[in-house]
Amino acid sequence: MEHKRFTVQEARAELPWLRIQIERVQELAGRLSQNELQAIAQQKLAASNGHGLQRNSGAAELAELHEIARAIQNRGIQVKDLVRGLVDFPHLRAGREVLLCWLYGEDDITWWHTEDDGFNGRQPL
Repeated sequence: MEHKRFTVQEARAELPWLRIQIERVQELAGRLSQNELQAIAQQKLAASNGHGLQRNSGAAELAELHEIARAIQNRGIQVKDLVRGLVDFPHLRAGREVLLCWLYGEDDITWWHTEDDGFNGRQPL
């Protein structure tokens, strides 16, 4: 199954919605224990169906975080770190598959990287 590719304009159009989602994530994360946050950081939340994590005291928060992660992914956006708000947008650059990279707090999408290089290999657009 082919995944969605974003133009720079399409990715930028997602930012207002993404900012609202990440602000909610950070609000919810503030209510969770360190163990629960670690599970999220390890992406167990986004990959799981959420049921295994809901036995904890933060069941409602975890369930909502799971729904937010799924909503982001359903738009074709890759969640790299939900709590930090680090996401990637698949993008075709000069005929090559790369990722447009955005971190919550940045004003705009101004970086890209290859799948192999990741966040540390970000290059300006």
